[in-house]
Amino acid sequence: MILGALIMPGDLVAEAERHLANYLAQQGTLGEFKWTKVSRSKLDVYRGYISYYFDSLVPRGATFSALVVDSREIDHHAYNDGDPDLGFNKFLYQLLFHRVGRVHGLNERIVVDLDARNTTRDAGELNNVLNAATARYFGDQARRPFARVAHRDSKNSRLLQLADLLTGAVAWHKNDHDAQPGASESKIAMAAHIAGHIGLRRLGANSVRAETRLNVWNFQLRARQGWGARQSRPG
Repeated sequence: MILGALIMPGDLVAEAERHLANYLAQQGTLGEFKWTKVSRSKLDVYRGYISYYFDSLVPRGATFSALVVDSREIDHHAYNDGDPDLGFNKFLYQLLFHRVGRVHGLNERIVVDLDARNTTRDAGELNNVLNAATARYFGDQARRPFARVAHRDSKNSRLLQLADLLTGAVAWHKNDHDAQPGASESKIAMAAHIAGHIGLRRLGANSVRAETRLNVWNFQLRARQGWGARQSRPG
């Protein structure tokens, strides 16, 4: 399982949304862009979409982080009260606390848009836990940098679609989908295009700390308690 987070300065969000929407309109493409829809007919358009992230957004402060979890090692009954949604939120917590809260929580107001999904958990629960953890980390109990954590339909956000493409490429390589019989040549080319932007042939191995363009953290499960349950230190 791969969770991805596209992280960028707030004053860049509206501009990036407009640019990506205009770019796709110019290409005659109005539908949702996502990894599952990568195809030969739209491959060049998808490449341009990704190149905008690396060539224009990254130099202006955008980063991307992926958290990789071996689903075979997850025991929801032992650690999540038998609730897979609680377990999923715990992994979201790890990604958002370590890659966003600890990095930006001291000086920034953080707004999180989660790709909408069917879940029994209220996003406000995750919001509160993130704020509590960040306050402890900075030693300031009054600090609540996570202003909002909410679900949003990806059909209405070109940036959520961009995050989906980057996450999909990591999953494609990490799960060796390209080695399967009949693997999509378009997805093979797309994953290679994304990896090539950071000088790699394949995605999925742990990244060095300095790699923020596309950082991969392979999460090692260890027995802990509370919301930090079964965690490891990020790379």
